[in-house]
Amino acid sequence: MNWPLYEQIVTQVFEPLVEDDGIPDTELDAAEARLGITLPAVLRQLYSLCGRRGDLHQACENLVLPPLLHTRDGYLVFYQNINEEKYWAVRVDGGDDPPVFLGNAGAWEPDYPSLSAFLLAMLFWQGVKGGMPYCAQGNLLSATIAQVAAGAQQTPLGGAWKLEALWCSGLMLVYSTEETTELRQVLCGYSEPQVVNEQVLPGVTWEQQGRRTTQVRFRNHDLSSRCAGCGRSKLTWADTSRGICARCGHPL
Repeated sequence: MNWPLYEQIVTQVFEPLVEDDGIPDTELDAAEARLGITLPAVLRQLYSLCGRRGDLHQACENLVLPPLLHTRDGYLVFYQNINEEKYWAVRVDGGDDPPVFLGNAGAWEPDYPSLSAFLLAMLFWQGVKGGMPYCAQGNLLSATIAQVAAGAQQTPLGGAWKLEALWCSGLMLVYSTEETTELRQVLCGYSEPQVVNEQVLPGVTWEQQGRRTTQVRFRNHDLSSRCAGCGRSKLTWADTSRGICARCGHPL
């Protein structure tokens, strides 16, 4: 994993990392002991670096927190989409940076060639789907995308959709390189309205555009106040009569 690049993206596009963003080794050791396995080195490093950051891991899909890590059919499930019942996993004892598989309807299919590639792609996916303060979706001219690319850094994300990301201070765009038409569908995340309205993409008409309304903009320092399954506030989602989270069903 290219951690310097990962940290650079987080610093420029989201907020700089701080020490409290990481999950302590004691919690990771406890998860390994409970499961009887060794976590892939790349996954453990992610938890240690920024596992508490809701804006990076809970905006759309959810990073599974250490107390809720579990295995299925010989796979370690570490990411999930509860609403769509999709899960991302690696084979148990698959090495430091193993391939990632997508689980859906009881079947496992290859999704990314390495955990590093998946986590980098997910960082951008989280950003344009609610991790950044503002997000938008629309069709941009290829010439407009090229104009942005001239002043931004370019990162290929791969995957089934052959995604590519453009990013600079306070802005990221994600689109598919498979599209070759003059208009391309683009997902955009940005820090301030003027970033897209005045500075970088003036005159663009977005199909959808809005401000983030969820709590992912706050660092989740106190994991005890959050559901370990979906990361949302226990105060908001606690079903005290059943002792579970009303949003995802995990025990509280």
